[in-house]
Amino acid sequence: MRAFGIALWPAMMATLLCTTFIQPVMSAPINNEALDAIDAAQGTAQRQAAERGLFELSNRLTALPKSGTPIFAVSDYQELRRARIGVGFEVNLIDPQALLSGNSIGASTYPSNEWRFMVMVDNQPVGLVTVAPLNGRWKMVSAGASEMAQELSHIVSQYTQHEPAARLRFLRSQQGVADFVEVTPSGKDAPSQYVPLLSARIMLKQSAMTAGSVVPALAESQVAARLRASIRHGLSAPSLAH
Repeated sequence: MRAFGIALWPAMMATLLCTTFIQPVMSAPINNEALDAIDAAQGTAQRQAAERGLFELSNRLTALPKSGTPIFAVSDYQELRRARIGVGFEVNLIDPQALLSGNSIGASTYPSNEWRFMVMVDNQPVGLVTVAPLNGRWKMVSAGASEMAQELSHIVSQYTQHEPAARLRFLRSQQGVADFVEVTPSGKDAPSQYVPLLSARIMLKQSAMTAGSVVPALAESQVAARLRASIRHGLSAPSLAH
């Protein structure tokens, strides 16, 4: 999904309504060896842009009458006065041609230069804000995705309880219409596994999950063939892509 601007407030409301983890904010600086991993991204320009964007958006939303289609999972926009930015992550895209040529999923990814951050209210995820570089500065370009935020929060909580914690990355196949969290154990030779988010579970034809259920991580052999087939279908019908 490509980023889009929200320079004008009237246009911004329409954009936000169409937009598409949870862990308390950590104080330690981000590890330079894992800049694309799901982390606090503390002190980075991306995080600062997310904080500015959330502050400005919250001020505007709290001044509006109640909306019939809330952007975040709150019953009243006044709750956003307590909102904070939580963990952030870069969206890593899966190169369709690299995957179709036989490369592994991990070897087929590349950074999108688009970051998402969880929006937390009272330590609960209520949505995501997306930041991207615009005119030489990082700016918030979209907000929403409360269901994805809640799903990601559950996954992050599940895997950060391990010692040492696994490295997590958000992966998106635009042509395959599928999102995953890549889980790489701390051991040097341990293979990565893939937790399918809702779009990927639909692609994989998995049965519906009940709220709060633990979504199992899958080996690449359980994912790759279906993902390649979905990518081929998406390439033949571009309107189906993310």
